[in-house]
Amino acid sequence: MNINQDENLKIAHISDTHISPFGWFVEESYDKMVEKINEIKPNLVIHSGDITQDGLLEEYRFAQEKLKQIEAELVVIPGNHDGRNLGNTLYKDFFGKRQTTKRIEDMGITVLDTTVPDINEGRLGRAGQEFLEKSLFLYFGIVKIVSLHHHLIPIPEAGRERNMIDDAGDVLKLITKNNVELVLMGHRHVPYTTKVENTIMSNAGTLSSRKTRGYHGHSFTLIDLSKKSVELKVIKLLEGKFTTEIVNKYQIA
Repeated sequence: MNINQDENLKIAHISDTHISPFGWFVEESYDKMVEKINEIKPNLVIHSGDITQDGLLEEYRFAQEKLKQIEAELVVIPGNHDGRNLGNTLYKDFFGKRQTTKRIEDMGITVLDTTVPDINEGRLGRAGQEFLEKSLFLYFGIVKIVSLHHHLIPIPEAGRERNMIDDAGDVLKLITKNNVELVLMGHRHVPYTTKVENTIMSNAGTLSSRKTRGYHGHSFTLIDLSKKSVELKVIKLLEGKFTTEIVNKYQIA
C-alpha cells in the first residue's frame, strides 16, 4: 500500500458480518455493502470481529470466500462468535494472526484479540496488555489506531449493558495514557462514536447480520484520517436504501 504523506487515509470499518450458510447471515445486504465499499475505494478495510456466526468449519470456508469480494487490503480480528465450537482453532488457518500491528506512513495500527473461547464475554489479559503497550511505544510520535472486537465503553441503544471486556478499565487507561487517537470496536451491532479524553471511540454496526437494532439497519463506518483530523461517516443500508450520516469531524491533539 502506497500512501503519500500529504494524502488522507480512508478506512472502512466493518464488523459483525456473521457469515454463515445456515441462517443469520443476510447475504444480499453483505453483497450490496461490499459493492458500496469497493466503489468508495478505501485504502484499508478493518473488520473488527464476528466474521462467522458460530465458528463452524463450513462458515470459515464460506467467510473466506465472501471476504475475497472486498478489493481493498483487509485486516481482520476474531470476535466471540468466531471462537464458538472450537472455531478458535480454525481462525489462524483461515485468517492468520489473532493480533498484530501494521504501519502505514505516519499511522500505526494495533489489532487485539479479546475473545475467550465459547463465551460472549471478553478479556485482553496481561499478555494482551503487554502487546498493546509495546506496540504503542513503537508508534510513539505517530497517529495510533487500536481495534478490538469487544467494546471498552457502554454503547447506547444496544440493550442492557453486558459483554464489555472484564479488564476494560485497565485497557482504557493504557489507551488514554498513550494518547491513542482512534479506537475501533464492534460486538453490539450499533454504530456509535464518542470521545474519552483525547481518544475517539467508534463502534461499528453490523454489516450483514439479521440481528439489527431499531432503525439502524446494516452499516459500516467510513473514516477519513489525516495527521490533524478524523472525520467519520456512517453508511447505512435500510430497506434497500443507502443513507450517509456524518458523525463528526474531530481535531487530533
